Amino acid sequence: MPAKNPFQAEVFVSIKATLSGVWAALTKPDLIKQYFLGVEVITDWKVGSPIVYKGEWEGHAFEDKGIVRVFDLEKRLVADYWSSFFGTPDEPENYQKVTYTLTRQNDHVLVTVAQDNIPSAESAASTEKNWMSVLNEMKSMLEKI
Repeated sequence: MPAKNPFQAEVFVSIKATLSGVWAALTKPDLIKQYFLGVEVITDWKVGSPIVYKGEWEGHAFEDKGIVRVFDLEKRLVADYWSSFFGTPDEPENYQKVTYTLTRQNDHVLVTVAQDNIPSAESAASTEKNWMSVLNEMKSMLEKI
């Protein structure tokens, strides 16, 4: 799926945790719900499998979706993603690719999230702000354990 929009969002945070702990936070629905705005994630994490994201954002219920593209244990997770909030038809060219990369740094893990196919610089900035909020919540949750 080639990106038709030129903008990308990319953020990162360093978390004092193990790779397995951060990977669990990315892939276990009960943990995701704790730091990711109460979102319920439904998937089996197999490459090619669907992902459903259910929740509420600013008072509006949503059910977004995607497809698992890469599942490289404790290293990299890639999924296509589409949201009804995009205001675009549910068609392949309107999906965005979200990539989570984990890099070990001594007793920390650098978590990088990149999202592509964003329609404007303004939307990319907003996406980065949202991802930073989510990653900081993940960091708080994991560093309390």
